[in-house]
Amino acid sequence: SFALGSVQDILDGRFHLQRASLVAANILAPVIISLLEDHLADMLLPAGRLILSGVLERQEADVRRACERHGLHHVARRQADDWIALCVEG
Repeated sequence: SFALGSVQDILDGRFHLQRASLVAANILAPVIISLLEDHLADMLLPAGRLILSGVLERQEADVRRACERHGLHHVARRQADDWIALCVEG
């Protein structure tokens, strides 16, 4: 099925699945940072991982700081040209 909603809608139980061991967000860095402020990290099960891609190299430090503020630590990094993908863990 397909549905439209926010991170908070998911956490509030509007959807069947509220937490997962793996969450992916392939979207620009400012949106990733905003989603983290909206409790994206709370969607992870204990020891769950979050893959963040669509991050420009010049924005990587901002995304990493936002992750750290939300209790996520760096696991892996990949780069293709100016684009970065990060894997973080809660």
